[in-house]
Amino acid sequence: MERTKRNYLVITGLISAFMLFSAYFTLTNKVAMGLLGFPDYFRIELTIAKIIGAIVILIPQVPARYKEYVFVGFSICLVSASIAHFFSRDAIYKVILPLTELVLLLLAMRYFSKHQAKAAN
Repeated sequence: MERTKRNYLVITGLISAFMLFSAYFTLTNKVAMGLLGFPDYFRIELTIAKIIGAIVILIPQVPARYKEYVFVGFSICLVSASIAHFFSRDAIYKVILPLTELVLLLLAMRYFSKHQAKAAN
């Protein structure tokens, strides 16, 4: 397996695991989401979106365009999470953790585009 593909798969696996854990936390911690200022229905929508996105980026048969949409959606989600934690005056690690995950997501996007370019040639 080539290095680019291996790096993409490892990083994508980490991102999917993080998002699935985050989806579980979001679903089971109604109070925490309320403290961030989100309505209860948003908690359920966010959980469903994270689960679907985590599955989509792991399945190789899914078209590249859909995976790109997931990357964009996860990016928005992670930036929004960091902002929400910042403005609710949470601990600094709660602000930094989503941004760290965003860096991993950007790396995955980079390796994904490299892999797609190699596959096209």
